[in-house]
Amino acid sequence: MTDKPTTTAQYLDTLSTGQRTVVEQLIAAVREAVPAAEEGFSYGMPLLTLDGQPLVWVAAWKRHYSIYPVTSAQASQAAVPGDEYEAEKGTLRFASNTVVPFGLVARVAQARAAEIDARPQ
Repeated sequence: MTDKPTTTAQYLDTLSTGQRTVVEQLIAAVREAVPAAEEGFSYGMPLLTLDGQPLVWVAAWKRHYSIYPVTSAQASQAAVPGDEYEAEKGTLRFASNTVVPFGLVARVAQARAAEIDARPQ
């Protein structure tokens, strides 16, 4: 496919089997942690939303997997170990040669959901 993907299914089709599996597991971890999350696609990546607001994007890269946005407060709430994973500039990165901590991803999604829920309506 030479065109950029415009849906999660198209995005997944561009990935290797291993990357596809991990991205699907990332999406599943977020959906399990935040059952009201809805799937979407934005900025060329799978997106999950909550109450019409972006919850998290997920992506596979050459050497890592990422979830966005992750603020330092969310990372702290989720107890992100600073030395094991790279958390900076709104991104939480997991090296592709390590086991992705899906429980941590779920905690970050829950922290993000709490932030969205706390916003004035």
